[in-house]
Amino acid sequence: GNNRSWISFHEKGAFFPNRSCWSGTQSLSWHCRYALTFASGEEFFVVSERKLSDALDTLSQEKLQELAKEHAYKIENLSKVYKSDEGKEKTVFAGANALVKRLDRIAVVGVNGAGKSTLLKIITKQTTPTVGSATIGASIDVGYFSQNSLDVLDPKNTVLQEVESRIPQASNGTIRSLLGAFLFSGDEVEKKISVLSGGEKSRVVLACILAKPVNFLVLDEPTNHLDIASRELLLDAIKQFPGTVMIVSHDRHFLREITTKVFEVDKSHLNIYEGTWDYYLEKKGSLAGH
Repeated sequence: GNNRSWISFHEKGAFFPNRSCWSGTQSLSWHCRYALTFASGEEFFVVSERKLSDALDTLSQEKLQELAKEHAYKIENLSKVYKSDEGKEKTVFAGANALVKRLDRIAVVGVNGAGKSTLLKIITKQTTPTVGSATIGASIDVGYFSQNSLDVLDPKNTVLQEVESRIPQASNGTIRSLLGAFLFSGDEVEKKISVLSGGEKSRVVLACILAKPVNFLVLDEPTNHLDIASRELLLDAIKQFPGTVMIVSHDRHFLREITTKVFEVDKSHLNIYEGTWDYYLEKKGSLAGH
């Protein structure tokens, strides 16, 4: 009868979509639960059969507006130059300036090889800029999905063991509920990482990232290898995520659904479009017509 259960997690900021299931006669019935840690405490509660958007209503609109004014990341006069083995220089981008505000959903776009992944690597401190600064905001914790994220999974682990190794403070039941949200139910959590498909491995990595106390997701091609159901799951999780998102993806439907700002890497320049995906396409079309 109690629709609210408390779970000690001992970390602030954790968020994950939590799905539980039970079997009917010949089918599965599902309902979704979302967990949100409030910044003032070290515990979170799981609100059953309730969208995260409902839970967010408990936060005042003034607080959300205040958060939106704060920056999650600032880029100033940023340049990146690579040197080849022959000593030749290739400028990826130069003189870039940008402000990432909290709660932004930013699509990073550009042709293949333009420097999208390089920008994300600078933001996540995987590489350093040649010139300029890239400064993270106060109380910002980054979760990073890179194009080689799948390579860091231990093939000898089961799905359950892999997630347990990432969030050892969580209970077995909590981890199973988390994995259920990412379409691993029942005995599927005992499958070895070595036998998983690329899409299944991606879901394991995404589950690990979203289970940690992050408020800035940086996602480099997270939809690669995902089937339609998994893409919709990720899309819903990003929509409900109460933080900042920066994403590289070739899935235009995905970008249209979430984008509030576009960073375009084009001919060594970083162009900023303050608007939705459709706004970006409209502006690009009008510029091409001149």
